[in-house]
Amino acid sequence: MNPPSEPEIITEQRGHLGLITLNRPGKLNALTHEMVKGITAALNRWADCDAVQTVAITGAGDRGLCAGGNVVSLHHDVTVGDGLTAAAFWRDEYVMNARIAAYPKPFVALQDGIVLGGGMGVSAHGSHRIVTERSKLGFPETTIGYIPDVGAAWLLSRAPGELGTRVALSGETVGAADAIFLGYSDAFIPSHRLSALLAGLETDEPGHLIDEFSEDPGEGLMAAQQEWTDHAFSATRIVDVLQRLHDSGEAEALALAELITSKSPLALAVTLEAVHRAASLRSLDAVLIQDYRVSRRSSGTHDFAEGIRAQLIDKDRKPHWSPAAHEEVTRETVQEFFEPPAEGDLVLPPSFQIGMNLHFIHITEDLDEVSAWYQDVFGGHATWAASPEFPYLEVEARNADLIVIGNTIVEPMAPAKQVDGWADKPVGRFLKKFGSRWQTMSWYVDDVQGVYRRIADSGVRFFMLGGEHGDDGLGDNNCFFTHPKDTFGGLEFASYASENPRRGYAGDPRFLPHFDQSRWATHHPLGIERLAYQTVVVDDLDRAVQFYVEVLGGEVVFESRSDLTGTRNKMIRLGTDSIVEIAEPFDPTSLAGKDLARNGVFFHALTWKVTDLDKAAAHLTSKGVRILDGDDELLIADPATTHGAVHRFTSFDVPGDPRDASRPTT
Repeated sequence: MNPPSEPEIITEQRGHLGLITLNRPGKLNALTHEMVKGITAALNRWADCDAVQTVAITGAGDRGLCAGGNVVSLHHDVTVGDGLTAAAFWRDEYVMNARIAAYPKPFVALQDGIVLGGGMGVSAHGSHRIVTERSKLGFPETTIGYIPDVGAAWLLSRAPGELGTRVALSGETVGAADAIFLGYSDAFIPSHRLSALLAGLETDEPGHLIDEFSEDPGEGLMAAQQEWTDHAFSATRIVDVLQRLHDSGEAEALALAELITSKSPLALAVTLEAVHRAASLRSLDAVLIQDYRVSRRSSGTHDFAEGIRAQLIDKDRKPHWSPAAHEEVTRETVQEFFEPPAEGDLVLPPSFQIGMNLHFIHITEDLDEVSAWYQDVFGGHATWAASPEFPYLEVEARNADLIVIGNTIVEPMAPAKQVDGWADKPVGRFLKKFGSRWQTMSWYVDDVQGVYRRIADSGVRFFMLGGEHGDDGLGDNNCFFTHPKDTFGGLEFASYASENPRRGYAGDPRFLPHFDQSRWATHHPLGIERLAYQTVVVDDLDRAVQFYVEVLGGEVVFESRSDLTGTRNKMIRLGTDSIVEIAEPFDPTSLAGKDLARNGVFFHALTWKVTDLDKAAAHLTSKGVRILDGDDELLIADPATTHGAVHRFTSFDVPGDPRDASRPTT
């Protein structure tokens, strides 16, 4: 009877430490698909475990953390199979890389010994990266006719000068000092002290411990060679890089030119392009999406199969590259590597969590009148101050109130006409162009920077308070707004209050323990149970749904076609408490159709779930609100009688509603 096989990864909880050990020491802990899935599962499990405060990764044996991916198995798939097994491996690996980079807890990577390729992917994106006197780090992919992946170009394009380009092309490994200099690693700790470091992490936070254990790594080689490296590797063609290395006259440069000449000309050209492109990408996620494109294209090339054969299977170290000369690699061929694969781009899960709706902005000309109307018709709760200067905000020259209605906050907002220049501020410009209507949907998020990076990768335009463009980053801002044409409706994302993340934005009353939304259902004639959904009108339903699902992490829960609203609809579950209805009008005479024709893609309506539709209609009518149209499930109020904002009322429960299934009783 054969003894049971050793697990390929070992996960264990030691006090407050979650420890991942790569356990294939005989294969230098090379990553298999099952290992990748196991690492991701452990990270997901520990992310929500309060007992685990730090996660660390190490490798079994004393030769290294990880020598990369199990490329021999990938070789079999791309030469004998259909390449889909390799594609699945890369998808899951890149998801894991992104998860490590955005992990909500400290992630300590022990980069001891050999750390190559995929080993860099499981370590170099962590928050605390430790090298030792035995460390040899690098990206050797061009040696096997492949291109550095696992987010390598993100790191390499941000290394000092052109040193990242150099090591990407050459496949050089570097020691501890150079790894820190290049940005692969953070601190040097002698290998004999790693066990004590792990023991300390069971009870202590990593920053303090690493400072205590760290030592000087000594001098590296890269800094002294940066001048001629920058000159040579700033060239945009491989032949020019090689020529500049030869012209430098430096012995190290000549040796480097010889090393690079042995690599795949095709892989070198694509690698150079990948690093250059990554320099202008805004996030690691964007680079990983690029990596997937390049990997899928590379897997079908002659050089990928030939490089693995020569280096790892036959081991004759004599690859026959095709094309064989750098001059034979065309610009058109290189560009093909960056096109989306047939099955579509890599879709990465969001690194952030969208919470509850913060508020919905209703632009109006008369703030006092509209605020009083919401309190009268909807039973809106007394306004609460979002900041000491509320309701006036100088940077936008506007006034606003925050009206609590059930589980929802509506923010009526008007230009501060008493201030000179109000008409040139965002609210004034909006009012002049579109009149009174809904403007923005807003959500709390746990990582506003993460949302910003995610949306930025989609080419979205951003604005800060006051209308300042935010395309260069958030800076110190804790919220941002998107251009409605870019995100299928104007969106705002805001951080939870820093002093207490569970209390919302500056004392949002909905987070208070005594808050009870049921009173709107039980003690007010409109009978609002909750906000049912918010509607965006679009001219391309599929593309809008793709954005809300793939970029924001939403989920389609229901589809419908309504003759009453004149729209085809998909309901998207988004965040902890909201449903977004994406509506594409098919009837140009409908309210939604007219809104789209007049204003383009826009946040169109709020739909409220009420306990009794007939009673709601009677109450609305008594308050001067005209019912424009309706049936036995939905009423549409005339926006001419609701200060320009479209309000709907329904008795319909949306399938998949993320909120508690229990409803207030009358």
